[in-house]
Amino acid sequence: MERANGIILPRLRAVLHATHQTNLLWGEAALHIVDTLNVLPTEALRGKSPHEALYGTEPSLREMRTWGCVVHAHIPAEKTSTRDKLDPRAELALLLGYSSNTKGYKLLNLKTGGVLQRRSGNVFCHERFTVAQAYVRQLLLNAYKHGAYELPADIPIVPIVTSLEERLFPEAGVSRRLPEQPVPALPTGNDPELVAVDEQVGEQVGERAKGQVQTTTAQSPAPVPSREMVETAERPAQASRRSQRAGRDDPDDDYEPPKKMPAAMPPREAGARRARKPPAHLREYVVGSVINSTADIPVPSTYRQAKQSDHWPEWKAAMEEELASLREHGTWKLVARVKAKRQRVITNKWVYTIKRDAQGRIRRFKARLVIHGFRQQEGVDYAETYAPVIRFETIRAAILYALKRGWNIRQYDVMTAFLYGLLEELIFMEIPSGSDEGSPGGDLICQLIKSLYGLKQAPAVWNKTLRTFLVSLGLTRFDSDYGLYAMYEGDEVQMLLTVYVDDLLLMGPPALCDKVAAQLDAKFTMTSMGEVKYLLGIEITIDREHNQVVYSQRTHIDKLLKKFGLANSYGCWTPQATNESRAKEKSSEPGDLPYRELVGGLQYLVSGSRPDIAHAVRHLGKFLSCYTAAHYREGQRVLRYLLQTRDFALRMDVIPGNNVSITVFTDSDYANDPDDSKSVSGYITFLDGNVISYGSRKQGINAQSSTEAEYIAMNEGVKDILWIVGLCAELRWPASTPMLRGDNQAALYLAEKPGKHSNTKHINNKYHLVRHLVEDGKLRTLHVPTNDNTADIMTKPLARDKYSQFRSHLKVLPIAGTTTAAADALHAATTKRNTGKRRTAG
Repeated sequence: MERANGIILPRLRAVLHATHQTNLLWGEAALHIVDTLNVLPTEALRGKSPHEALYGTEPSLREMRTWGCVVHAHIPAEKTSTRDKLDPRAELALLLGYSSNTKGYKLLNLKTGGVLQRRSGNVFCHERFTVAQAYVRQLLLNAYKHGAYELPADIPIVPIVTSLEERLFPEAGVSRRLPEQPVPALPTGNDPELVAVDEQVGEQVGERAKGQVQTTTAQSPAPVPSREMVETAERPAQASRRSQRAGRDDPDDDYEPPKKMPAAMPPREAGARRARKPPAHLREYVVGSVINSTADIPVPSTYRQAKQSDHWPEWKAAMEEELASLREHGTWKLVARVKAKRQRVITNKWVYTIKRDAQGRIRRFKARLVIHGFRQQEGVDYAETYAPVIRFETIRAAILYALKRGWNIRQYDVMTAFLYGLLEELIFMEIPSGSDEGSPGGDLICQLIKSLYGLKQAPAVWNKTLRTFLVSLGLTRFDSDYGLYAMYEGDEVQMLLTVYVDDLLLMGPPALCDKVAAQLDAKFTMTSMGEVKYLLGIEITIDREHNQVVYSQRTHIDKLLKKFGLANSYGCWTPQATNESRAKEKSSEPGDLPYRELVGGLQYLVSGSRPDIAHAVRHLGKFLSCYTAAHYREGQRVLRYLLQTRDFALRMDVIPGNNVSITVFTDSDYANDPDDSKSVSGYITFLDGNVISYGSRKQGINAQSSTEAEYIAMNEGVKDILWIVGLCAELRWPASTPMLRGDNQAALYLAEKPGKHSNTKHINNKYHLVRHLVEDGKLRTLHVPTNDNTADIMTKPLARDKYSQFRSHLKVLPIAGTTTAAADALHAATTKRNTGKRRTAG
């Protein structure tokens, strides 16, 4: 090993120095050197290369390239949802070495900091150019720290000094245009914020070079390279006749990304030759463009971008409002930096958002100061971090309960909620940018007195503060859901209050709601939103005349369609094809597609209002670590289904009366997973015929028969029943004995007859919960024909007719008056007519 280090390390230093690249890439450079040595002849093998000695054939050097050079990598068609004819077909990247999975190259994405793999035929290398060291270093730090630092707008391209004459006479080199106006350079290696993570990033890159390629995506905006920074190098013989330029001791010292084109070329010196123009394929290449319009206002991700925005007055006003609120709450006090001693002073950033209503109209510009909580150390400046929030299922049940009692349902937003909790730990923070109290890095710093957004303990501190006050008002927290509170009078609930961080719902008689709201507003400044209409991204429409409430997420669907380029695509009527892929396939290019982001966006729809896509999203979730382009296309199909059914919503009907009925449907798809032969459980729980909760999950064990699989699925449904029963008990809501419905007679018989059976005696005791409840009279069972078992939609892909039938059972229906409603009604009528004809013919 020491001998190998003696061979590799000198070459490693030479490669990093020659390309002027950051030491954070030492692992990738070392692998490249080893790959190069393996194809070079050596005296130890009598003039043969290690490759030839091992395989018996001479290696091909045709694909060998300069490490660290700039490349244009082809963008596969499947990587972009929709691509215009004039969109770029390639992206800028940095060559890191050779791929171990394919015959091609391993590249560093200069936009995101992620690692790409491309075949050699799809990569065009510019071996005379690299990217400035400071930019690459900042890019890697940004990827490691999730976009904590700001990147310049342009990717700085610099030449690689390769000829002997350029090395001996650095004053005569490649001519480049210089910017008219300098812009602030990237932080250097002496920056105290960056030094702390340099070593960690270097270790991370080195580990990535040793094993499987990992992909890291930064949250910072993708930088746009400058077309004027890329210029070709001429032959070395002509270098001495070129215009004189600045020294090249450090390539990072002589680049400043230009904000605009220079007005004219600088005058030539005596004896200097005219600088050559870049080749057409570089000059015409455009990595990306941003189109600003009043309909789609870009949201800045940094303070500098906000200052450069056309909407700076609005963002500035939002920041001033936030700072005023922080001062009003006494969030911090200014102290001398020396008071922190050896304790870390944590940085912060501004997070900008545009608040919109249910129709997407702008309500206000909002700026929030967020501390970099990822810099905190557990046990030093934080301990407890957990804070409960109310579940969507509980919200639906509580609203149904309130409407049955004819209560008002009012929504409130606690302004700057996290600023109310007192901190127990000693925490220091830099003064935020834009503050009139100072600037970051000065002699003064902030000592936090109260909690602040971004702190790891902030949610827990706020929840503790709110709970203490609510209890003092006489409210009781539910055991079934820590996000639900009730005010009791005797044995009757007088009012309900739901908590989702800083979003509150008050449900009760108007006078009592007004009283409690006034007490809350006196303690915490709140904004009254009136009757609930838009909560947590869900549009809630209450129709008291027809005793209905409708939950819709059209706005979220539209955002997903636009984000993934399918807004103008064609729709489909089912989220899954019946022959959908099920086996896990290892991806040859992991991480190039926004697959995880897509699945996350769909999961929010499942939780909020779209139980009809629960199974499809569960299926997509299986491949989060091994997805392929085929899986991404399956995710796009779900989006196209949502495009077709964007006007569908979850409807709940309010049945008069105090009592409530509880029914759960369960089903399973036996051994449908080709990877491990496990089954899928599905359940749907109804209150008064309205969907409250549902789930589609893969079973944890391999069922030995379809009976066992159905029995395990029934156990999942029973667990949900117990939670619903407990919730109703705390609501003082009289409920009839719950009903369990399944389509497997043998499984139902097993639940009703506790005797031992040779084919089921091995089933674990934990799955016999359903049997015990039936025996105690706390649960009834009833068979349902397979064609009427609504839970079937949770376990497998279905054809359109069957899928539409079960979707209607869920009450996921088109909103009246929409085009989708008319199309769905026409299809239902046609299906019914055709079914009648077949029955008549039979």
